[in-house]
Order: sequence, then C-alpha cells, then structure tokens
Amino acid sequence: VIVNLVVLSDPRRVVCDRPYLADAVWALVPVARAGLGTFAVDRWWRWYYDPAVEKKWTPEQIAGVLTHEVWHLLRRHFARADVLRTDPHAANLCQDAEINDGRVAEGVSLPDPVLPSLFGAPDGLLWEEYYEGAVAKAQKQGDGDAQACPDCARGACGAASPSVPRPGAGNCGSAASGQAAPWEDGAPGEAGRDGEPAPSGISTVESQIIIRRVAEAAEQ
Repeated sequence: VIVNLVVLSDPRRVVCDRPYLADAVWALVPVARAGLGTFAVDRWWRWYYDPAVEKKWTPEQIAGVLTHEVWHLLRRHFARADVLRTDPHAANLCQDAEINDGRVAEGVSLPDPVLPSLFGAPDGLLWEEYYEGAVAKAQKQGDGDAQACPDCARGACGAASPSVPRPGAGNCGSAASGQAAPWEDGAPGEAGRDGEPAPSGISTVESQIIIRRVAEAAEQ
C-alpha cells in the first residue's frame, strides 16, 4: 500500500511542474498491474502502473514517464495508428520519439528514452514521418517485413522483450499502438481480465473536451 501511495502521488508532481496538463492527468483512471514493469495507457484513459517502479525510478523519472503517457492520449496516437494500420510496435516506437524529443528539451526526466536519433532522423517530426522513414529503410535493405521496424528486427533499437518492457520503448499500451495489449482490460462495461467488469474509462467525447482544455491552458 505504501508503494502504491508513492506511485500515485506522481500526478501531483506532474501538475505542479506543468499545470496545463492538470485536466488530462486528473482524468486518468489508475489501474495497478503488478509485473508490468512500466507505465502504460489505453484508449479509455486508464493508466496501468506497476507499483514496483518506485524501487527502480527516481520520483522525477516516475513523473516524466507519466507525462510521456499522457501525451500519447493528448495526441490521439491510437486514432492515427488505426487510420494508417501500422505495425503496432514500430508505430509505438516512432510515437515515443515524437513525444520524447520535446520532453527532453524541456527538461523532463525519462529513463533511457527513445529519441529520433534512433531512426537517424532529426527532432521535431511527426511520428508518421519517422515511421515512413523506417519502412523505407526496411524496403531498401530488403527486410522481409517492410512494415516492421528494421532496427527492432535486429535488436538494435534496444527495446526489451514484452516481459521486461523498457520505458517508452514500444510498450505504452493501446493509447499508442491502437491494439490492446494482453495485460489491458476490455472496454468499459465489458468483462475485465479477472472476470469482473472492466474499470471505468473516458469516452471519446470526454477526451475531446479534455484535449481542448489542455490546449487552451497551454496557450495561457
């Protein structure tokens, strides 16, 4: 319980450092998921957290990873991935790079973040541009699956296996990839992983209102 309280105090740190994110952070629905090894979010704004991260990340890194996950939701990465029908893991890596270059520049602490340099690309691009470059690289080098991240296929990107996720390295949940991970619950109202009703979540309309409020707060 003490560890849970330590991890769940992190939203306060994010809001204190970046008040414009308050509406988004307080909208998150926390779901403890022991053994996950990281934080992740689904498209219903559920924040999956492993209480054990308190033992391996600093408070600043915990806040940084939560900030990272919130940006997947604010940028509606899952909707963009759905439209393009991209490879989920490769798309998630490119989305991480899109988020992290700006977060590192503003001083957010992240443990071993994925950056655009991973793809040999400059900062400041959209994740779709990073993805297009990765696919083109795969095609040029003759990889069997042009939709897969060529560096991931060779283990060069440094992403850990799903059983031991590297923070912000393609393991951010369906809010990023568009596809539900095995450890996620179903849609609100459906059966959860344990047979009980899945946790409540944020609807599409509610998320649009939150995103608008964050954008307005950021401009003030």
